Amino acid sequence: MLSSSRRLVLLLAASVATLPLGAQSAPRPVRDPDYVLGVPKARFGIRLGADQPLQSSDIWSFSREQYTLGRGDMRAIPIALELGFPVGRRWEFVLGAATSRRAADTEYRDLIGTDDLPIRQATALRRTPLLLGVRHDLVTPGRPIGTVAWLPARVVPWVGAGGGALFWSFRQSGEFVEAASNEVFEASFVDGGLTPTAYAAAGLDIALQGRTSLVLDARYAWARARLGGDFLGFDRIDLAGVALSAGLGIRF
Repeated sequence: MLSSSRRLVLLLAASVATLPLGAQSAPRPVRDPDYVLGVPKARFGIRLGADQPLQSSDIWSFSREQYTLGRGDMRAIPIALELGFPVGRRWEFVLGAATSRRAADTEYRDLIGTDDLPIRQATALRRTPLLLGVRHDLVTPGRPIGTVAWLPARVVPWVGAGGGALFWSFRQSGEFVEAASNEVFEASFVDGGLTPTAYAAAGLDIALQGRTSLVLDARYAWARARLGGDFLGFDRIDLAGVALSAGLGIRF
């Protein structure tokens, strides 16, 4: 005959063996992003990234041939702000602004001064677009819960397009060589102004917590402007570029 303690152990083992599998190891529920009170009426975003000018006009070609200027030397870090207003379940009207500036130090490739030192100068480009556009979310960005709450989607892929005005400035300053006499002189050549611009964009909004999200943005911006003043005789300057950026978005 089994002792009382052995019978108790056997009874406990049998009880555990007959439990449903789910009772032994219940799976952890997958949490959705936190819901927010009220359907958001607007979206604000701020981004930082890398902006590469395409530089496909003759002023850029001339500068690369004469000076030690590379295409990557004008890559800038822009800061961009955006404000979106829903105009449907998946559409937004978007206001945006950004600014970037880059200056690169160069010297003549094939010429040196009479003192056997390099002939140095700097090339600088500033671009500040003010934009109006539309954005289309490829999935519904969120859904209402009852009448007072809203649950954001985990990931929202989107596309967008628009246009606006681009404030720009192009400057080359430092030491230059007079073509006729080969004399070195100091000067600053500047042009700038306002020109139309257009863009196409695509990206992802990834929900973080509550009203906040991680924003990933890739875009192509087109712009050209007439050169005059110190750069008279050159074709229109290419101000187009490709930008990749990331930041935070807040719905409110």
